[in-house]
Amino acid sequence: MVLGLIGLNRSSWLQALTGHDQVDGRAHGKRLRRELLCVTARVVRHAGCLEVRCAPGDYDGAFGAAWAALHCLLAAAST
Repeated sequence: MVLGLIGLNRSSWLQALTGHDQVDGRAHGKRLRRELLCVTARVVRHAGCLEVRCAPGDYDGAFGAAWAALHCLLAAAST
């Protein structure tokens, strides 16, 4: 039960940080997995840094918006 609550909190935090819950409301588990988590991607090392490379179609939807929002948050936190 504790692990279920931790998973629920993580999905709520992810949606709140990326702004995904402000557009269409809070996503339930199946929609969250389909739109944000189940994307085909590769993790590659380029110039000494880890990068996530996704299919071009995945950046157009909710995943692309969430990725951009998280990237801006991380860039602001590192300065």
